[in-house]
Amino acid sequence: MAESHYSCSDVDGITSASIDSTRPAGRLFGGYQFDPNLALEFGYTQFSNTDFSNVQPGNTSGHISQHAIDMLGKGILPFNNGFSISGNVGMAYIKSDGGGAISGSENKINPAFGAGAIYDISPNVPVSVSWNHIQKWGGDIPSTDLFSLGVAYNFG
Repeated sequence: MAESHYSCSDVDGITSASIDSTRPAGRLFGGYQFDPNLALEFGYTQFSNTDFSNVQPGNTSGHISQHAIDMLGKGILPFNNGFSISGNVGMAYIKSDGGGAISGSENKINPAFGAGAIYDISPNVPVSVSWNHIQKWGGDIPSTDLFSLGVAYNFG
């Protein structure tokens, strides 16, 4: 589940609107784990549209679609029982495009960070619960949060 923290002030020309910005999202990722404590991860996140209704002026509707590509350094703290916790930090290229009553597009490179918990169900298959955040840094694209449940496969 993802939250795009849009407000009316993020969109030019809108004085008020009803905004639905907590929606499903998905993230694909891959990377390389250098040792038990350090990895580099690349990801692609597709957010569901943020819907605007009762947009004023004009009482119309519109949406904003977003996707992001990120590169994160990941620190991992393993425990003896197959559990580990992780933290990551890096940068994300995020792009947003308007539709309907909302026009225009914007793209930015913003800081990204997150945390998670991992359980190894087998030596090569971990499952994880994680939170990833892309922080607003100038421009009109707001911060985003992604809460996810994932499974991975470790080669080799």
